[in-house]
Amino acid sequence: MGTRFLMTSDSGVPEATLQRYVAARDAERIQVSTLVDGMPQRMIPNEYLAMLEKAAPLRRVLIALHSALQWKAQTGMTARQAAAVLWRALRDDAASVAQTVMAANAPVLLQRAMVDGEPAAGVMSAGQVAALIPRLLSCREVIDGIVAQAGERRAALAPV
Repeated sequence: MGTRFLMTSDSGVPEATLQRYVAARDAERIQVSTLVDGMPQRMIPNEYLAMLEKAAPLRRVLIALHSALQWKAQTGMTARQAAAVLWRALRDDAASVAQTVMAANAPVLLQRAMVDGEPAAGVMSAGQVAALIPRLLSCREVIDGIVAQAGERRAALAPV
């Protein structure tokens, strides 16, 4: 039975973030939350997620607006384009406006943890399988392991 690794030691993900993934040893603590962008996602609990859970709804909206402005700046979206997206959301379904604004949270918060190396200030998506990662292997070690397992399976299915 093989183990699947989500990341490797040479993946380019900052060390502080990698260590948070390796430290997630309890699959039941990897929680589902809709607070990031309105959609259910499994995430490793951290300081930012705890803050979102404690925040009042108005505070979460303000956080989402701040993320939306950051995302707008990062993507080069003009104010006119942003207004068009907001207008479309209002026209299609007024209830979806909050979800439209919150949608900017995910890329901004993932970038903080996965690119900027600030796992406490962003979010870390993870399936429960993340709790099974005892240590990070290099990409070469993962590939060598897959090749070895494939050879073992082939030999078991078609003995010489």
